[in-house]
Amino acid sequence: MDKTKVVPIVLLVIILGVGFVAYNFYAQNMQLKTNNQKLKSINSSLEREKSNLKQKYQRENQKNRELSQRINTVNQKLSQIEQERNKLKSKYQQVAQERDQLAEKLKEKQQGVSVAKDTVSPGKSDDYWADFIQKKVELEAKVDNLKRQLLDTKSQVSQLKNENKELSLTLDALKTEKDRLKQEVETKQRALRVMSMDLVAERRQRGQAVQEVKKIRQEASSLKRQLIITNRQKGKLQDKLKETLDKKDKLEEKIINAESILQEKSLAFKELQADLDQTIREGKETVAGDSGSVELPPIVVQPEASSSKGLKGEVIAVNPQEKFVVFDLGESSGISPGVLFKVVRGNREIATLEVIETRKNISAADIKNVVGSFDIQEGDIVISR
Repeated sequence: MDKTKVVPIVLLVIILGVGFVAYNFYAQNMQLKTNNQKLKSINSSLEREKSNLKQKYQRENQKNRELSQRINTVNQKLSQIEQERNKLKSKYQQVAQERDQLAEKLKEKQQGVSVAKDTVSPGKSDDYWADFIQKKVELEAKVDNLKRQLLDTKSQVSQLKNENKELSLTLDALKTEKDRLKQEVETKQRALRVMSMDLVAERRQRGQAVQEVKKIRQEASSLKRQLIITNRQKGKLQDKLKETLDKKDKLEEKIINAESILQEKSLAFKELQADLDQTIREGKETVAGDSGSVELPPIVVQPEASSSKGLKGEVIAVNPQEKFVVFDLGESSGISPGVLFKVVRGNREIATLEVIETRKNISAADIKNVVGSFDIQEGDIVISR
C-alpha cells in the first residue's frame, strides 16, 4: 500500500481514538458535575436542617436555662418559706409554751382565787381579772393568727412542691429532648463529614479528569498540528509524485528512444565488428601470403574539424583482444577517422583513443595509450581533444 495513503488513515484512526476518549472524559465530567450539584443540594438541605436543629437546640437550651432559673427561684422561695416556717414553728412553740405557762398560771390563779377572795379587795380583783382576760384573748388571737399563717405556709409549701415536681418533670423531658437533639446533631455532623469527604474526593477526581481532558486537548491540538503538517507534506509529496511520474514518463520515453538507438547501434556495431573481423582476416591472409614484406594501406590523416572539439560521449563496447572500442558518437556529430579522444573515469584521464572508422551514430577507435593498470569499461566517458 502507498505510504501517502497509509499516513492519513493512521492519523484519522488516532484522531478518532482521541475523540472517543475525550467524549468519555466529557461524559464522566458531566456526570461528576450532576453528582456534585446533587451533593451540593443535599449538603445545603443538611445545612438548613443543621441550622434548624441548632436553633431548636438553642431554644431548648434557653428554655432549660429559664426552667433552671425558675427552679432556682422556687428553691430560693422554698428555702425562704422553710426558714419562715421554722421561725413560725419556733414562734408557735414559744407561744404554745407561753400559753401552757399561762394556762398553768391560770390554774394556779384559779386555785388561789378562793384563797385570795377573802384577802383581796373587790375593786382590785376586778381590775386584775380584766387585765388577765384581755391578755388571754390577745394571746389566743396571736395563736390563731400563727395557726392561719402556718396553714398558709403549708399550702404554699405544698404548691411549691407540686410546681417543683412539674418543673423537674419538664426539666427531665427537656434533658431527654436535649440528648435526642444532640444525637441528631452528631448524626447530621457525621453525615456532613462523610458527604464533605465524598465531595472532596469527587472534586479531586473532577480535577484529575479536568487535567486529563486538558492533556487530551493538548494532545489533540498537537495531533491537529501534526495532521496539518502531514497534509502539507502530503500535498508536497503529491506534487513530487506528480513530478516523479512526469519524469518517469519522460524517462520511459527516453528509455524507449535509447533502446531503439541501442538497437540501431548494436546492429551498426555488429556490422562494424563484422567489417573489422573481415579486415583482420584479410590482413592475416595477406601477411601469410607475402613472407618478404607487408604492404599496409596508406594512413590518411584528415585534419580535425573545429566542430569536433569538446564532444562528449560514452563507451558502449570494448574489445581488449583487438584493442579497440566503440562509443556513441558518429558522423552525425562531426566525427571522422583520425580524431583523438581521451577516456575519463571520474575526474581522471585513463586512456587515449584514435578514431579509425565512423558510422552515422557510432565510431570505432584504437586504444593508443592506457594509464597505469586501468582497463577501459563500458560506460566510461570519452571527450574529443
